[in-house]
Order: sequence, then C-alpha cells, then structure tokens
Amino acid sequence: MQAVRFDDVSFSYDSGEKIVKGLSFEIEKGEYVAVLGRNGSGKSTTAKLIDGLIMPDSGKVYVDGTDTSSAADIFTVRSKVGMVFQNPDNQMVATIVEDDVVFGPENLGVDREEIGRRIEFALDAAGVSDFRDRPSSDLSGGQKQRVAIAGVLAIKPDILILDEATSMLDPAGRKEVVDVVKKLNKEQGMTVITVTHYMEEAVDADRIIVMDGGKVAFSGTPREVFSREKELEKCGLCLPRATYIFNRLKERGILSGDVVLTGEELEVRLCESYRKG
Repeated sequence: MQAVRFDDVSFSYDSGEKIVKGLSFEIEKGEYVAVLGRNGSGKSTTAKLIDGLIMPDSGKVYVDGTDTSSAADIFTVRSKVGMVFQNPDNQMVATIVEDDVVFGPENLGVDREEIGRRIEFALDAAGVSDFRDRPSSDLSGGQKQRVAIAGVLAIKPDILILDEATSMLDPAGRKEVVDVVKKLNKEQGMTVITVTHYMEEAVDADRIIVMDGGKVAFSGTPREVFSREKELEKCGLCLPRATYIFNRLKERGILSGDVVLTGEELEVRLCESYRKG
C-alpha cells in the first residue's frame, strides 16, 4: 500500500519561481527512502509538501490516501507524519527531556495513561531513556536530535521525515541518529523518508530518489543509483567515499566487479584482489 503519492505536483514560493515542477512519485508503506539533490533541487520543499506545511499550486499530494490540500483532513495528515528538521534546538520546547517528549501527545489531547505508554515507547525507540530527567542543554547535538526524534515518535506517526536532520551533527552524532532511524524502519515497520546530502546515509535506504530542477532525475536501489556516477555528477552530487575509491581503483585495473557501497565491501574486495596476486 502507498504511504505517499505525488501526482503532477508543482509549487512556487512568493518569488514566483517554480521549485517543484510536475513532480510524480510513490512511496510504499514501510519503505525507507532517501531523497538526494543539490541545493535548490526541491527536496526540502517536497518534504514540507508531504507534511502539509505547504500546499501544491497544482497537482495532488496524498498521504495514506488522504489529500493534503483538503482543509477538513489536514489534521489527519499531520497526525500521520512526523518531521525532524536540521536544528534540534528549534524543535525543543521544554528544558527537561521527558517534558519535551510529552509535549506533542499532550497537545493532541491524548489521555494520561496512553501518554505514559507513548513516552516509554518514544524514549526507548530513540535510545534516550537514560537521560529522560536531564536538562536538554546538557546534551550533545546527536543526543538532542534523538530527543527531537523521540518527540516526533510520541505522536505515533506512520511516516517519519528527516529533513537534513544530521547536517549540523558531527560524524558520531550522525551515526547515532541514523542507527535509530534504521531500527525504527526495520523493527517498527515505520515508513522513513530522509532528505540528505550525505551519500553514506543513503546507502542503507531501500530506494533513492534523485531530484534535480524540481523533478525526479532518476531513482532506484542504492546500488543502481550509485552505479551512475556521471548522471549523479550532472545533478551536482558525488558518490559515497567507498564507491568513489572503488571506481578509481577499477579504472586502474586493480579491482573489478559490481559497485561497492561501504568501506566494509571495499575492504573485502581489496583483500580478495590481494589474495589473487
């Protein structure tokens, strides 16, 4: 079943320039999708269209079959979609971690018993139970972003969107967040859409959508997408580091075979090549 569907969607901001142009694609329930594109490609605008933060100028966006442009249904749409933005400090509304997580369900009018269950689920799923009573100001960037994810999870969304959610974090913080997201997708069956410019984060997705000029340039599995180096370059994107190194070694005849995506895969290929002499 479809979690998200775009039907010939266009959108422009006040300047009048179309940021999204005739955009059409589908995302299935339980799918983990990475959306890639250079600055200005329309990827963050696409995320906001899914959450109903902005409405299409033309075309339709559907979330679980519900039209996001229907004023009567917008609450339903936003209860199904949780969005995590770049800066966790902009999403935190309380000084204590647990108070921040409880904010969403309280504002939705969820009863106290259910709120208690949701807090436990969200804190555990995001891996922040150990510092539920700590001031948010004491946390690292990665920890704060995990709290932001917990706050979103507390509203029990079907779809989790991360809009450049790791761009302000160091490598350790990025890994913390990506590990949580992968766990939610695999163990909870949550539909995950991550908008990112970190190619390594896209490697674990089920599918990658590459955007350019407000449209889908191409899409496919990570292995399919990262085998198209020249097309990625035209879209202003690069390869994961391991894939780039593999391609350069392959050009020199040192390695052979299908594209690699991770450092672990590259290490295996190098060891195999060494053994063969």
